[in-house]
Amino acid sequence: MPGGVRFSQNRSNWIVATTFLRFSGRFWWGPLARQAWGLSISIVVVTLVMVAGTVAINRWMAVFFNSIEARDSDSIWTGLQSIAVYGLVVAVCAGLWNWIRQRLQIAWRECLTRELLARWTAVGNHHMIIVPWGNVDSPEFRITEDVRACIDPLVDFATSLVYCIVTAVAFVSILWTVGGSITLGESFEIPGYMVWLAVLYAFVASGLVTLIGRPLIRSNERKNAMEAALRGDLVLLSEHSDRGMIADTVQDSKSAARDLAGLFARWRAVALHQSKVAGIVSANNTFMPIVPLLAGAPKFLAGTMTLGALVQLGAAFTQTQLAFNWLFDNYIRIAEWLASAVRVVVLLEGLAEEAGVGVKTSTAASSFETTPLASPQDEAFL
Repeated sequence: MPGGVRFSQNRSNWIVATTFLRFSGRFWWGPLARQAWGLSISIVVVTLVMVAGTVAINRWMAVFFNSIEARDSDSIWTGLQSIAVYGLVVAVCAGLWNWIRQRLQIAWRECLTRELLARWTAVGNHHMIIVPWGNVDSPEFRITEDVRACIDPLVDFATSLVYCIVTAVAFVSILWTVGGSITLGESFEIPGYMVWLAVLYAFVASGLVTLIGRPLIRSNERKNAMEAALRGDLVLLSEHSDRGMIADTVQDSKSAARDLAGLFARWRAVALHQSKVAGIVSANNTFMPIVPLLAGAPKFLAGTMTLGALVQLGAAFTQTQLAFNWLFDNYIRIAEWLASAVRVVVLLEGLAEEAGVGVKTSTAASSFETTPLASPQDEAFL
């Protein structure tokens, strides 16, 4: 197995993430900074409009279901007309949000890919990169697939996190004001009890998935490393076979068979950990909409809460959980992202060593001097 693969297993996740972000972050202040900031600001604006539409729909639920409870047909018809407008606005915003997000992913990925290609070709040896701990395996795969696996999730993480923060702020206020307080026993009053219930529920759910899914990060990293090692074995096998090097071909075949068995063992470990996380996610999705209805049922049955308010609280509780559970929902992808980031960082170090730059990731202050390549069309916004 190539030395670069072994080296990645001892890398701190925090150092890997910091090093990768410092290097790829030049997209925001290099030749493409105008495009980067334009797309970023646009997606924030669209997010605000989209959340505003979602809040309007939530308030509409209270009015609409109160109209149903009162059997007011005129208000019900007016509500149906209103929801059509709200739904159209949210749908248009969702489509625009998705388009801007993908444009940002493509532009950032192109910037980083061009940078790595420039460094790789500048080294002058495209077949092997020599570093102190051994050879960096499959640089072409790292430049294409690993870069994509690093950039696309990062954009998804950032955009979804912004959406979750705005959503949490908006819907927590709804839970606090609409839910009001509840009295336990004779005199123990809990103000904003639905907010505290939402926080507690999110804490328990996120804690469970973090605890159960923690081994998934290392399993994904080892699986990706073994895939790269197997590809390297097959490349050597092909080259030695073409040259008639029988002894080396036999050795390569044995190495490929060994790494193939190891790869499927790694895949089985990943599948096991993903299944555990999937079970927690499924349980969460089942109980999430039920919990607020049960919590609000006593006030509804006592006549202190309307049907519309109960439905509104249920929808608001679900929205806050989707926001609070950002880590919960993205844990598997974060594990996959870290595994790919390790491979890109190792490649960067190998290229730097070969070029004599001497990059070190033992600190967060990594520095790279190569200017990114840019084409004229890169300057166009949107």
